[in-house]
Amino acid sequence: MTTGYILIAAILILGGVIATVGDRIGTRVGKARLSLFKLRPKNTAVVVTIFTG
Repeated sequence: MTTGYILIAAILILGGVIATVGDRIGTRVGKARLSLFKLRPKNTAVVVTIFTG
């Protein structure tokens, strides 16, 4: 029973860390005005954020 709680807590913490890292990478891509696949920089930042987070 205790291992279940530990596993759930670890998944929640890891998910939060991954989401935060993805958001920061997307913000940096957006501020740098980078463009991939002929997308607008804003859309490129959204795509990068989705793939990383």
